[in-house]
Amino acid sequence: MRWFSLKLIQAYESSVFAKPISVRYDVMNKRPVKPIPTLIDTENPEWTQDMVDRATGIDGLPASLQKKLRHRGPQRAPTKVATTVRFDADVVDHFKSGGPGWQTRINDALKKAIEVGIA
Repeated sequence: MRWFSLKLIQAYESSVFAKPISVRYDVMNKRPVKPIPTLIDTENPEWTQDMVDRATGIDGLPASLQKKLRHRGPQRAPTKVATTVRFDADVVDHFKSGGPGWQTRINDALKKAIEVGIA
């Protein structure tokens, strides 16, 4: 999957008198992009420049649909607060040595400390 800009440009066949043709162009690498036949989805074709020009933004949708698309809805888990905390290096090393999820493990250890009454 491509995460960079592709642009539709005018290119010309090899003859000087040939008519222009549309070519997808990789802006970042400055070269034409060749389609990969096995990845072509016939039920959902790639958009042409005309389709892009005719596309409607979110403001052109019905108000009820705009409301659903603009707002996430309630969180399933309790909301957490983003904050900055400074720990000793050995404390962070201890929790990081357990692999991914070290911040969650610190949070759980602090919750236990509160439950036990030592914090």
